[in-house]
Amino acid sequence: VLPSLAEGLPNALLEAQACGLASVVTRVGGNSEIVSHGENGLVVEAGDASGLASALTTLIDDPASRATMGRSLISEP
Repeated sequence: VLPSLAEGLPNALLEAQACGLASVVTRVGGNSEIVSHGENGLVVEAGDASGLASALTTLIDDPASRATMGRSLISEP
C-alpha cells in the first residue's frame, strides 16, 4: 500500500512488484505509470480514504484476484 500525496518513482513499489505483490497506490507521481488498475494492482485518487479502504478490502476479500495481479508482475525466463 502506497497512499502517497506526492511521489516520484518509489523504490518500495518497484521492490513489491519484484516480489510479485499486487499494490494499492494513489494516482501521484509515477505510481499510475507503474500500476495498471485491475491488472497488477489498484489505483485510487490521492486523499480518497474511502477509495483506499475499498481497494484494500477488494484485495483482502479476493485472494484469487490478488494472486492473479501479483503473478502478472513476474515474468518467466
